[in-house]
Formats: sequence, C-alpha cells, structure tokens
Amino acid sequence: MRDFLLLGLTLLLTGTIPVTQTKPVAAPPAAVSIQVRRPPQKPYVLRIEEPPQEGPPSADESLIVLLKRGGEVQSVSMREYLTCVVLSELYADFSDEAFKAQIVAARTIALSTAQKHKHSGCDVCADPGCCQACQTVDTLRQKLGSGFDEAWARAENAVVATDGEVLRYDGALCEAVYFSCSGGRTEDAVAVWGGNVPYLRSVASPGEEAAKPYASTVRVSAEQARNTLTAAMLDGAPPTWIGETTRTAGGGVASVTIGGARYSGAQIQRLFGLASTNFTVAAEENGLVFSVLGSGHRVGMSQFGAEAMARQGSTYREILAHYYTGASIERYEA
Repeated sequence: MRDFLLLGLTLLLTGTIPVTQTKPVAAPPAAVSIQVRRPPQKPYVLRIEEPPQEGPPSADESLIVLLKRGGEVQSVSMREYLTCVVLSELYADFSDEAFKAQIVAARTIALSTAQKHKHSGCDVCADPGCCQACQTVDTLRQKLGSGFDEAWARAENAVVATDGEVLRYDGALCEAVYFSCSGGRTEDAVAVWGGNVPYLRSVASPGEEAAKPYASTVRVSAEQARNTLTAAMLDGAPPTWIGETTRTAGGGVASVTIGGARYSGAQIQRLFGLASTNFTVAAEENGLVFSVLGSGHRVGMSQFGAEAMARQGSTYREILAHYYTGASIERYEA
C-alpha cells in the first residue's frame, strides 16, 4: 500500500495524471438598488432600481415611488403611478396629447414633492387636496368598466412616450400645478398664493366653453348671507348691499365690498363654496346670486384648456409651453 501511494504521488507531481480544475461559477448579478441621497441626515425615500434589461433604460420603470394611499404606504413604479394619476385626474376620453401634458406635470409634481420632504415616510400621497389623485387599479377598473383596458393602454402609452420628462425653470423642477377649468383665462400665482412665480403667469385659455365646470351659479338667501358675512352690515334689501369689486390680471375677484365690509375673492369663494374666484355677484330681493366661471385655483395648466388645445392640433409640448411660461421640458436625471 505504501508503495502504491508513493507511485501515485510521483505520477501526480510529474504531470502524468491529469488534474481537472473546477472554476467557481459566478452568481448572476443581482438587481442594483441605488438610493438617491438627500442632503446629509435627510435621505430620500425615493429610490432608483436598475434591473438588467435590453435597450435604453426606462426612467419611469426604474424609479420607485413610495405612495401613501388609504393609510398605507405602497411601493409602485413611476410608470404605474402616473398611469393611475392620469386616469384619476382626467376623463378617459381626453386626447392623447392632453394625457401626455398631464403626465409630464404630474411627474414633475411627484419628484418635486419627494425632494421637498413634504411627507414623512413616503414620497407622495393620493389625496388630490394635498398632492394629486391616484386611485387604485381596482378602483379605476370599476369606474371605467368595459373601457378600462383601452383607457389603461392609452394612458400607459402616454407615460412611455414621455418617459422621464419633467418641467424645469432655471434648472429647478417647476411647481407644475394644474386645475380643472379656468373659465377663459388662468391666474397669476401671486394673485392666489401671494408669491411671484415666473412660469405661473396669467394666460388665455380658450375653448373651454363646452366643459361642464365652465360656468356655475350659487344662490345665497339673505338669512344665509347675514349669518355668514358677520362683518357686513346687511340691513335693508339685498340690492343695497353690493359695493365695489376689483379684479386680478386673470379675471378673478381681488376684493368685493358687501354690506360695507371688504372681502377677498378667496374668502367669498371659501365661505360660499364657489368653484373659483372668477365670479360676479348680484342681488335679488331674497338674497345674493354668484355667477362663477371656471373651477379650481386657476393657476398653471387648465385640464379642459389642455384638452381644447389638443383637439385643435397642439402637441403636449405646445400645451405645456403655453401654460408654464418659459419652462423647459427635460429628462429627469437622479
């Protein structure tokens, strides 16, 4: 036995017996997860994932959004998020170019909101009064019924067509605010929120007349007016109550005098639930009548105005250039 072992060792050392070397097999590369960094001590919630793929990378598929909806935080791709947003914010029969304009604005808002740390533990929420509407896929399926598949495909195609595009002004993400209907003209940001924003200027918004929210009327009884406008002296008949009205560059009411008291247009809108500040007030024997044009804050892009432009042949880039004065469309880079 000893001689046999010595013979084997000799043959091995002299190379007579072949030796097979097994090269370790590398594990397949894992998906790369890159954390977008906030300033020190404030890491972004927003993150980028880069799964292996063929062809040019999709910014919206790589970008993961933490969405708070119904009290829960969910991780969704930017593509799915924006597809849900556009079908939550617009009618499904709106034009493709209006879809695209809405998507670029919505993407800009989502990224800007995440970067400004508006929420703790998530990037955006699904409350339209806070961020923007984003109904679940199941809710949209129920709402759209048999038209869901077609609407979803159109919306998703519009997201893909604008992949990663955002609005910037002077290098910074825009506050790409939007609203339902202007009533013929949008408003300056300074008239509504008190701060001057160079790309949120009053512009004409024609073609909205057929929109359901274009015009509305609110009647207020004399008793309701007295109970609500507590600073006003509402004695005598209502026709004697109305005083001077001043207006903004966008046609909204800057101030109106009722019963000797001066109110801002925003105050009257809030007190009586008016659709916008673009209203006129008249007196009847039994109270006041508010005739209102438009719906929403009327700053930025009018959704029905965008649809009117699209139906007249404007592209989404032309729509965005019209409503966001001087802003540029650029592809988002983390």
